[in-house]
Amino acid sequence: MLATGPRRHYPVVRAADRLVLGMLAGLLVATAALGAEPVESYPSRPVHIVLPFTPGGATDVIARQLAPGIHQRLGQPVVIENKPGGNARIGANFVAKAEPDGYTLLLTTNGAFVIAPFIGGKPPYDGPPHLAAELLKQAAGFKMLMVPYSGTGDVNVALLRGDVDIALGAISAVAPILQQKDVKALAVTSAKRAATLPNVPSIAETVPGYELLTWFAVAAPAGTPRPIVEKIRAAVLGALGEKNVIEALARDGSEIATSTPDELRQIIEADYAKYGALIKSLNIKD
Repeated sequence: MLATGPRRHYPVVRAADRLVLGMLAGLLVATAALGAEPVESYPSRPVHIVLPFTPGGATDVIARQLAPGIHQRLGQPVVIENKPGGNARIGANFVAKAEPDGYTLLLTTNGAFVIAPFIGGKPPYDGPPHLAAELLKQAAGFKMLMVPYSGTGDVNVALLRGDVDIALGAISAVAPILQQKDVKALAVTSAKRAATLPNVPSIAETVPGYELLTWFAVAAPAGTPRPIVEKIRAAVLGALGEKNVIEALARDGSEIATSTPDELRQIIEADYAKYGALIKSLNIKD
């Protein structure tokens, strides 16, 4: 399945995306804001969305697709900030320590919430793609040398240069390089084929039972007032309901799923238990 073509053909193993539309009000423990403005006047200045990965990755693509719609609904500019490093911990910690006033948000993947805590912040592990590869190695019974990168943008460059033979990444992030003649999509990590790549098989077709998805979520610091959380959530939902955004996300292979803050917390708790057990069984360490 992971075959290479003549003269160093660079195949790509693709991960499917699932965009969970929820607001998690509480990353880590944060103190309440002193002298905060009235909830009714929120927002009165630009809102910053922090991405804990390098530019060009899936979170970057999604954030920039959503930003115009969020800006339109909140009436304030939306500033996208990339703060990569430490398995997303640098960006996540920055947001967690920010004032819980709704002006500093986090858009990240399940890797930051349910995988990084078991691994730590050191470079040898880069979240869901690495875990997907480890699962594939275990299930298919072959060896691969893992080369960690700080974001999918860097992975794409490495793949095009021939620094690596196989790469795993979210569909939305690797889609731009699929038109290159030396790049081939080999498989998706979802249980079924992606609608945007109907001719690309799922790994499960060859390795029964294999599945690993990447989901994305928006989070705010603990202590953020619930009315502000709901206002942000309404803006995000509204942006995701726009036809051009729906079509763009569909082309990138993202499936939109909505959730309340409580539902998102339940998803995180369930995945935390699931992936924690999996990582321990694979003996992956930082």
